[in-house]
Amino acid sequence: MLIFFDILLNLACLSSFLLGIGKFNCFSNQTKVFFYFILFTLINQIAIDYCFIIKTNNIIFFNLYLTLCFFYSSYVFTKHIVNNIFIIIFLFLTMAWLFYTKGIYAFNIYVFILCSLFTCVTNSILILKLVKKDDLLFNNPQFYISSGLLIFMFSMSAPLLLMNYITSSHFKILANFYSVFSSIVTVIVNLFYIKAFLCSKKQIS
Repeated sequence: MLIFFDILLNLACLSSFLLGIGKFNCFSNQTKVFFYFILFTLINQIAIDYCFIIKTNNIIFFNLYLTLCFFYSSYVFTKHIVNNIFIIIFLFLTMAWLFYTKGIYAFNIYVFILCSLFTCVTNSILILKLVKKDDLLFNNPQFYISSGLLIFMFSMSAPLLLMNYITSSHFKILANFYSVFSSIVTVIVNLFYIKAFLCSKKQIS
């Protein structure tokens, strides 16, 4: 049963990536940056699955995904919200220090909270700005990209935080629930990304 949902998750990621390849020439520079984020996310997911198959620790790849989210959100933050590189440097150094305290092979709740908050806040602010100024909001790829990222990070936060504090006797049950839940959320989010790629041509004059 869990294998089915894992396949579903990978197919969702692969579908948005393949569509992105076909539409790449229509993308604005900002959408191209996000496409590369999708590419690295897909590679990262393949690495996670490979580690699962050979039964080795895959936390490092989860941490890499958080780092990817942080870098993409930093790009959005400096491009659309606050053009101040010093803020990003401060956040990056904070995240690097937090990683150093436990290492990249262990789940670090503080890094997760920092990256999740930063990603959610950044994309929420951008969505509000788009709502206020964009008359063609539903034709704007960035609206769907930011909405997808916001939904994903917000939806994943509660179960992951709960898993960090749950007792060992219930951990396996929650881990199985998280696997199914994350697959469903990933499918929904990638539908947002597909929509972003499909309407990208309308943004090119």
